[in-house]
Amino acid sequence: RIFFPYGQAASLLVDSGIDPYRIDQALEKWGMPMGVFKMSDMSGVDIFVHVSQIINSAYGERCYNTTLGKQLFEAKRLGQKTGAGYYKYQKPPAAIPDAKGIEPFITQARQDAKGLVKLDNSKLTDKEIIELVLYPVVNESYRVVA
Repeated sequence: RIFFPYGQAASLLVDSGIDPYRIDQALEKWGMPMGVFKMSDMSGVDIFVHVSQIINSAYGERCYNTTLGKQLFEAKRLGQKTGAGYYKYQKPPAAIPDAKGIEPFITQARQDAKGLVKLDNSKLTDKEIIELVLYPVVNESYRVVA
């Protein structure tokens, strides 16, 4: 529960115009072992979609719902297990950015996300990305102990 805002905040940034690989890169530079989208690919996009449905049913009013993960799931881009998700994979399974492969899905998700403020990828700093993705985790942690 504490970490569900992590993926949702990252998805909100993507739907608002930020490149998913930039988000992952910022998180990894900050010290995370991997970014949120690489983590999704490793565990499986299908797992992320399923868990999101459970979280949304329990905490719907606090959830951000993107269509991106569901689109990847429907296209059978499940991550490492299928050779493509947010990244593409070869043997050994190294994550290779696949901007062309996911571009149609991102475009559709951004169209589906009506009314969001559009962010300029070049104007958001890595520090701001980290804050926007991780501060919601801190807030949720507080809710758990409060």
